[in-house]
Amino acid sequence: ALIDRGVAAALAERDADRSRNGDNSNDSGTGGRRQMTTLRECS
Repeated sequence: ALIDRGVAAALAERDADRSRNGDNSNDSGTGGRRQMTTLRECS
């Protein structure tokens, strides 16, 4: 569980960097991260 939190935090930081850079791909990245979090919670 701790590892998953670390990965989620790393992805959050990566998405934040994309937002600062004005990269449109950060929208799809956020959606993908939400899906992964949901799958983890269900399993």
